[in-house]
Amino acid sequence: MPVSEINPLETKYSITNHTYDSTNSRSHYFCQIADSETWVHYRTWQSSDGGEYSIKDMGQLDMVAPDLDTDSLKTAVVQNLGKLIRDDKDEWEDTDRQAAELLDDVDSVVDALETEWQHGAEEVVTESMYGGTVGVDSAYAWASHVEEAYYYEIKEVLRQHGIENFTHHVESQLRQSLSDVVQKRQNRWVKPHMEYELRINLE
Repeated sequence: MPVSEINPLETKYSITNHTYDSTNSRSHYFCQIADSETWVHYRTWQSSDGGEYSIKDMGQLDMVAPDLDTDSLKTAVVQNLGKLIRDDKDEWEDTDRQAAELLDDVDSVVDALETEWQHGAEEVVTESMYGGTVGVDSAYAWASHVEEAYYYEIKEVLRQHGIENFTHHVESQLRQSLSDVVQKRQNRWVKPHMEYELRINLE
């Protein structure tokens, strides 16, 4: 069906995701046309003549996790894990040793953190998309209030680096590092609590 034949305000949908953008007084919608695999991405706003709309895109859904800022993530990991290491090696305990081991392989740790976050985004955002509860804007779909899932991603990163019995302090500092970088992708007006997101592609 060509875009010219679609009136998004009158089309029947099986799934509707909706977010209001308070900075621009417009609403973003991402909807699946009923009984089809076609999605419509459009926005609405109010004008002096009443409600208006524009279709952003239409087609088959494909979503891709964005890359995190790995330089910032590395800086956060180094700073946060560095807080756990005491100057006197004679007093080291599990937390010190685990933090030091991770810092010795920090580039690999950062890559694993990004990969696990992207896997989490694919699962969480896609489920929310098809559940009609995801947030959307002109380019992304996102999910909020799911930071507890970070625990399982951090656990997998530590497992990959041979640390099964990790201490709470190590897990907490890696979680904080990931949160610090993800927060930079948030927007206080549209997605202040975003914890996972995927770029929307329609083909």
